Amino acid sequence: MVGNTLEIFGSGESKFFVHGTGIWEGGGLRYLNILGEKFPIHTTYYLDSRLRTSNEVKLKGKICYVDSGVIARFLLFLVLRIKCIIRAPGLRGYVARRQRAREQLTYVYLNGLPSLFINRSTTKVVVLFQNRLCFDTRSWKAFGWRYRLKLLILKLGMSILVRKDDIIVVQTYAMKEAVRNLFSPRHLVVLPLNGTGKEYEQSQLSGDAINGVARPGVTDGKVRLFYPSSGIAHKNHKNLFKAMSIIDAAYPGMVRLYVTLSEREALGIDDFSANVIPIGRLSHADVIKAYHAMDFLIFPSICESLGLPLLEAQAAGLSIIASNLDFQRESCQHVLEFNPYSVTSISNAVNKAYHSQLQERL
Repeated sequence: MVGNTLEIFGSGESKFFVHGTGIWEGGGLRYLNILGEKFPIHTTYYLDSRLRTSNEVKLKGKICYVDSGVIARFLLFLVLRIKCIIRAPGLRGYVARRQRAREQLTYVYLNGLPSLFINRSTTKVVVLFQNRLCFDTRSWKAFGWRYRLKLLILKLGMSILVRKDDIIVVQTYAMKEAVRNLFSPRHLVVLPLNGTGKEYEQSQLSGDAINGVARPGVTDGKVRLFYPSSGIAHKNHKNLFKAMSIIDAAYPGMVRLYVTLSEREALGIDDFSANVIPIGRLSHADVIKAYHAMDFLIFPSICESLGLPLLEAQAAGLSIIASNLDFQRESCQHVLEFNPYSVTSISNAVNKAYHSQLQERL
């Protein structure tokens, strides 16, 4: 993480309003928590209402929960616009105008569109792009027509609502190129999640949650793969499950894949086999424990802005099998790669990992 985040977002005297209404799990939530450590204590956060009962939110400041529906978010933007109008010069006396001139407003939008009603003459707008799907149309073929339409509308909305003078923040240089091709912004900043990786290891992967957990494969002879992700199509479970079927036929019961899907989600994917074990959603602490209880992280995603599990697994010392795409190559080193679009390539990589693990245990 860049040391002084406020140099990008504004001074410590600014009034911060952070919109994270499109984030409620996974890497986006963890990125928000880490950014929140850099924001002032008086920051106001607008978050998805599904986080209301979550213990994964680690933010200091005022938190307002907003329903995930389009109407609720539109009303939020409208209310904030009315506040901007009330604060505008000319509607109050001279003293109020002088006070407003000294104040700074910074609106930060995470993984979402800036408000149509924002007054940029009195406000700094920062947009953090995490959803690479909006820029990588090649991955759209993995989705049905309804989701493709949603992505198209979102992409069009970005091209209209994001202005050239807004500050755009991304996490990787690969994402920077994708954004530049669409917007040509004047202010495009790469704010990596971890810098060298040491800071992330100390701040996120230290403590009792990960200590003393032995890798069980050492004692029972089985090789365990771990894939922490949601079930959305670009995560590529379909090809991964097909590859695991091939592996199970070759080595029955010897290679197991643990996925953070519910049993219902996993059974709904084609080629579900007995060596795929759905363990449901995990807290961040339990995900870290899992890194230290598995032999490999496998990451077959076809589109990522960062790929946070790659960084976490690398910091935890877990071997990685992953897609041979730019986000992976920018995030980590010494990875056993495969072509995520080829079932044969995935199964060959798992086969190679299985035999390397057997050799290591001899």
